Order: sequence, then structure tokens, then C-alpha cells
Amino acid sequence: MKMPDKKTSSCPYFSNNSDCLMITVGLYLPLPEQIKMFCQSGSFHQCHQYISGCEKISNSAPLIEVEKINRRRYRRISEHFNLTLRDCSASPAGKVLDIPVSTMDIGMGGLMFKSTRRIAPDTELMFVLDNKELFDSRLDGRGVVRWSAPDAENTGFFLAGLSFSDNSSKQAVGRGLWAKHNYIS
Repeated sequence: MKMPDKKTSSCPYFSNNSDCLMITVGLYLPLPEQIKMFCQSGSFHQCHQYISGCEKISNSAPLIEVEKINRRRYRRISEHFNLTLRDCSASPAGKVLDIPVSTMDIGMGGLMFKSTRRIAPDTELMFVLDNKELFDSRLDGRGVVRWSAPDAENTGFFLAGLSFSDNSSKQAVGRGLWAKHNYIS
């Protein structure tokens, strides 16, 4: 697991609901003093819940060889579900892309998807993933297409890599993968 940079100003596992997202079983509500001292400060890496959560994640993640990591920052798992995309290049609200799109794999940093139309790199997209197995509710997020290429195995289809540009998507995917597969970054 890649540890967050210690220069980060707050804990990436602290939610807006004042609960700790490192806790997967039971409930832990930090006290206001703990929130101020750890969750909302750069000292989050000293928090007991953060430390024990990182240890659990590290101990359960399968060991992989460094050369197999490739250029990706986070590991991905194969997950196939429908995806709705909106192109945000022309307007902030985005225009729905009326094409069939499905994910091929997903990780905390982004996902790979297959579509019937090529979407150019650097295109800003809003996306909706509606998968009750992986997420508590549907996941709405933002991302940027980093690469796009024809699918060598399926003529008429294109593959593209979408990098998440919002932290809430990264955290939701991390929690979903942890809950379903005991697997993270």
C-alpha cells in the first residue's frame, strides 16, 4: 500500500460525517479533540486507528513483485459493470455520451473501460458507477482520460484509461475493494 504523503493536510480516511473510514467492522467515532489533533491535521499518520488500519491492509494484501506493478500507482482488479459517462469538455454539467460503456478493471487511482467510440486522451469526464456489490450506493465521480486505443481483441471497440481526479472516488473505490476483496492499492 502506498502511504499518503505526510505533507497532506488531513487524513484521507476521515469522512465528512466525522467517522473513520479505516474501520471496516464496528463503529469508531473519534472525539472532537482527536479529530482536531489527527483527522484534520497533518499528524494523521500518528493516529492509532490509521496505523492499525494500514497494518491490516498491508498484511492482507497479496505480495507482488515490483516488476509486475508496471507504471500504475495502484493495483487493479478485474470488475465488469456498466458505466455512464458525461463529457465535461464543452460544459461543466457535461453532455451524456450515449454509447455502451463497461469497466474492465478498477483500482483506487482509476479504471479501464471499453466503449464503442474512441474518447480522446485529456478528455474530462463525469462518471456514474451503479454497483451495489462494490459500493453502498452509486458512485458519482470525475476523471480524465489518460490513454485510448483500439481493442485488439474486439474489432469496433476501444479501451481507455480513466484517472480519478477527485479524492472521494479514490476513497469510495478503496473502501469497496477492501470490503469485497480484502484488497487495496
